[in-house]
Amino acid sequence: MSGATNHHTGGSIAEALALRRAQGRPVRVGLIGAGQMGTDIIVQTSLMSGIEVVAAADALTDNVFAARQIAGGGAREPVKTEGLEATARAIAHGQLAVTRSYRDVCSVEGVDVIIDATGNPLLIRFAAAIRTALLAAFRLSSNARKSYEDSLAEHWAVAVAIRRRDPDAAEEAMRTLLAGTARDLAPAYEGAKRGRRIEAQPANAARRRSK
Repeated sequence: MSGATNHHTGGSIAEALALRRAQGRPVRVGLIGAGQMGTDIIVQTSLMSGIEVVAAADALTDNVFAARQIAGGGAREPVKTEGLEATARAIAHGQLAVTRSYRDVCSVEGVDVIIDATGNPLLIRFAAAIRTALLAAFRLSSNARKSYEDSLAEHWAVAVAIRRRDPDAAEEAMRTLLAGTARDLAPAYEGAKRGRRIEAQPANAARRRSK
């Protein structure tokens, strides 16, 4: 991690970040974890000046790519890396280095600050257990993939509304997202009560039945 430190006295944080942007030296963030908290950080920094996430580590690297897609064009283009040299090279080339190794993010040159967004270890293990159970209940298929893509589009609609600073549109998009999630998960809970395996259903079919 970069050893250079710069102190700012007086003024607001926004002014300090604007100054760093004008000087061509934004705060370079190394992120550990790209779950809900990490995704929020990637999205929020993409909307700010003078700060950017330059490297991110997650056991599931696809989480970082999904977070970047939600953030849109304000964030660096992600690229998978392995090892310190590849991670440093990606950062130097203006890319978002994505790795499974938190050690690489903590040790690489070109990072000013590390944010640990891994959350509560107990909750992480609990979430992993839920993920495993859902994958067992829903056999991965083209239908499940369609449901995933619909969900991603609904998440994107929320992010777009927030970027436009349109609270009404954001609320409507969030309601659509929550309703779609509830419909997609309902068959799993119904099947669990009856003690049988549930096949993934087409997302559009679930939405048609709910209308």
